[in-house]
Amino acid sequence: MKTIVFLFAIVTLTACQTEVDHQKKDGKTEVKSSVQPKDEFDVKEEASKIVADNPNGEYLEVYANNKIKIEGQKKDGLREGVWYSYFENGNKWSETSYKKGLKEGATLVNYPNGKPHYKGQYKNDKKSGHWIFYKEDGSIDYEENY
Repeated sequence: MKTIVFLFAIVTLTACQTEVDHQKKDGKTEVKSSVQPKDEFDVKEEASKIVADNPNGEYLEVYANNKIKIEGQKKDGLREGVWYSYFENGNKWSETSYKKGLKEGATLVNYPNGKPHYKGQYKNDKKSGHWIFYKEDGSIDYEENY
């Protein structure tokens, strides 16, 4: 029985480890880790509940403290119009336009401090046109055209 528990613990720990890529380069082993944060801001995900989810109307999700997490409208069960997401501190996380469930039009995503992270346009759920990416202090980091 102890052997089975030990093997289970080893398998579990191995499965939970960070993925590491070992590559040979010029006779040397190069190690690349693919550690990714939980999300782009590494924000602790708080419990939330869906208050309204009408296939032809309002969608509303709130945090445990009843502050709005996500709000928007649906048409035929798909996102339609502008959808808003908020951090638990009340700052706006994102504002994205949808058409028939696909991103279509302007998007703005902010850092938890409320300053812009990036903004741009979507066309048929793909990045389109000129995008601006910002550093957390609000200064421009880089720009790209899609």
